[in-house]
Amino acid sequence: MTDQISATTAPGVLLLTGEIHIGKTTVCRSVIAAARHRGWRVAGLLSPTVLDSVGERVAVEMIDLSTNRTRTLARLDRKLNGPRLGPYHFDARTLTWGHNVLARAIARGCDLLVIDEIGRLELEQDAGLDVVPLLASNALPLSVFVVRSPLLQLFHQKLPGVATMQFEITLDNRAAASAQVARLLGLP
Repeated sequence: MTDQISATTAPGVLLLTGEIHIGKTTVCRSVIAAARHRGWRVAGLLSPTVLDSVGERVAVEMIDLSTNRTRTLARLDRKLNGPRLGPYHFDARTLTWGHNVLARAIARGCDLLVIDEIGRLELEQDAGLDVVPLLASNALPLSVFVVRSPLLQLFHQKLPGVATMQFEITLDNRAAASAQVARLLGLP
């Protein structure tokens, strides 16, 4: 099982994976908080789902972890000026902004780089955040990348030079996943 990685060696890149709505972004939030508590410089992007007043998904936000600036990444209820994937309409300006956030984070350096998430736009359509060339051509800091389980093989095909470890969040381990991932990254 992928969640039983030795905690004695921190990975260069930890792929946080699991099925849709299993808690990947929640684990990222916890790990980010633990890293910041320890004084680490955290950079990258977090992409939480936005719920309406009855708990239905309506959008996805994108948060710059260096500045806490937030932009709307995608909406279910109206067209935006970018690509469409399934029921989501993406904002092309936010995708460009997100790419620039990641490029700056890599260029300036940080203690922990988080990308939530590298998804179908990036891996199947070579669109979205346009992260494949960015990640392939740069030395990366300690990183957590969210990649859904069905896209792992494609991630490795597109980025064969990126050495990774993998942690899969499941129904059985998600209560303890944040602490386990933090340990893998060398956080107390």
